[in-house]
Amino acid sequence: MGLAISGTALGGIIFNQVLEQLLQSDVGFGWAVRVVGFVILALVIYMSLSVRPFAPRRPRGLFILGAFKQKPYLFTNFAFFSGLLGVYIPLFYMVEYSLSHGMENNFAQHQVAFYNAASFFGWFIPNAVGDRLGCFNISIFTYLACVLTCLLWTSAQSPVTITIWNVCYGLFYGGVFSLYSQTVAQSCPNISDMGTYIGQGSAFCSFGALAGAPIGGLLIRQYGYLSASMLSGGAMFLAACCVITARLLLDKALFVVV
Repeated sequence: MGLAISGTALGGIIFNQVLEQLLQSDVGFGWAVRVVGFVILALVIYMSLSVRPFAPRRPRGLFILGAFKQKPYLFTNFAFFSGLLGVYIPLFYMVEYSLSHGMENNFAQHQVAFYNAASFFGWFIPNAVGDRLGCFNISIFTYLACVLTCLLWTSAQSPVTITIWNVCYGLFYGGVFSLYSQTVAQSCPNISDMGTYIGQGSAFCSFGALAGAPIGGLLIRQYGYLSASMLSGGAMFLAACCVITARLLLDKALFVVV
């Protein structure tokens, strides 16, 4: 799962450069976006035609609302919701932040490629390590690393330190996404319901992703980047607390693979 989802980082690098080149040409904004859309459409069509289920489908409900009565699953989703609330704020405003600290426009635009390149490793390494040390254990480490990184965001003031911070954040935030399906799978009592558990949980948590960046932007305009950094770090800390709770509900022993 981690290796497959690391394609997100590759797409972030490629499409960022493609859009930048197209927008600087005579193509215009409309067709620049359409070109990217057509490429994505072709990839989605190929994926849809090439993927086959391993087992025959059986009829089931769209949701299993009773799953939210299971406390490990509930706290895992609270963690992901809070994580999504905080994770996108630095990503959305990194270029603007870089420009506000005197970075040249071309180099500032490349910050997107830098954190995506670093996140390529951050997407699949936590999953690989999680198989050996426990996905909940690694998820706790990932969230706590994001807490520290987010709170240190505004301490990066020069082009060099901003770029270093960007790469560090790229290494850590990928685990927020890639470990979610593993932690949900471990909270699911019936493997045949795992897809529904992941799907309905992702639908609930997506509202955190929807709200985080606009709230962060409002805070930046009103109070500056430090307030957005505190919101991002605070949301990540709440996520860490929730995933710790879920992990202890599954197994209270500290030094075990969970």
